Formats: sequence, C-alpha cells, structure tokens
Amino acid sequence: MNLKLKKIKIMNRESYNTMGLNSVKVEEIMIHFNGKINQNTLFSICKEFDSINSIIKFDSRIEDVIKEYISVELEKEKLLKQQNEINHKLRELNNQTQLLKTNKVNRMRSNGSLEGFLNTLTKNQLNDLLSHNLIRGEEMSSITLRRFKENQKQYSTNYNQLETENVSMSNPKIWN
Repeated sequence: MNLKLKKIKIMNRESYNTMGLNSVKVEEIMIHFNGKINQNTLFSICKEFDSINSIIKFDSRIEDVIKEYISVELEKEKLLKQQNEINHKLRELNNQTQLLKTNKVNRMRSNGSLEGFLNTLTKNQLNDLLSHNLIRGEEMSSITLRRFKENQKQYSTNYNQLETENVSMSNPKIWN
C-alpha cells in the first residue's frame, strides 16, 4: 500500500489534466478509499463526475460527491455479496429439507424395492406421493399404464366394467 501512496504523491496536476481531469483532487479520494477500489475505476468515476461538474456544478465539493458515490457503490457490492451468500444458504437448506422428505424413497429406489412398494398403493396414494415430489412422473406413469393394461385384459370382453377415471367424458350417461 505504501507503493500506491508514493505513486499518488508523485502525480501532479498536469498528470490529471492529461487524463481529462480538471477539478477533481484524485489524491484525496484515493487516500480516502486506500485500495478499496481499483485505480482505473477510480479515474473513470472521477472523469465522469468531472465532466458533469464542468457542465453543472454540484452543490457540494466534487470530491465529497465522488466519495459518497463510491461509498454507495461499495455498500451495494457488499450487500450483493451478502445476498449471494444468503441465496446459497437458502438453496442448501431447501436441498436439506427435500432430502428429509425423500430419504426413505431414495433408499428404496436405490435398493430396487420402490417399484414393488408403489404397486401396492392406491391411485390416490400414488398421486399424493407425486404431488409431494417423492416419486417421479415416469414411475407413476409406468404403474398407471401397467394397471390399465391389466384391467384391459381382465375386462376385454365386458367394456362396461373398464375403469373410466382417466377418460374425459362429455356425456357421463354413455358409460352407464
């Protein structure tokens, strides 16, 4: 940091004028933020505010306005970092709660006993598990399709006994 301060003191008013800065005391701002902001970014901000100040003068000293601007930007950056950390923590907690709900089902799935268990459940129980994201849609579809085919074979000669809960009915008297 001492190197930066020495470099600042070596630069004179002519150096700032060649960068397009007329009325800004850059040294004061650099010392105030002492390495918290990149030097190129600082010069860019100073140049922008110097340009504005050359057209319409600020009510306060330009250095004070720039310091306040940089302070606000640094605070925003700090808050965005905190927000990202909070969002990361929330994702971790959401994953943890989801794992608490699905732990048993995942173990059953991994050891191959889930399909057999699901075959013993009613359609309403399967729908409940699906709505709670405990089973996959393809697992539910597989069971529903298998049951439909079994029913279709069983009742192939008597169509009036087929399960009609999945059929859209514009006229319910047709099935009676």
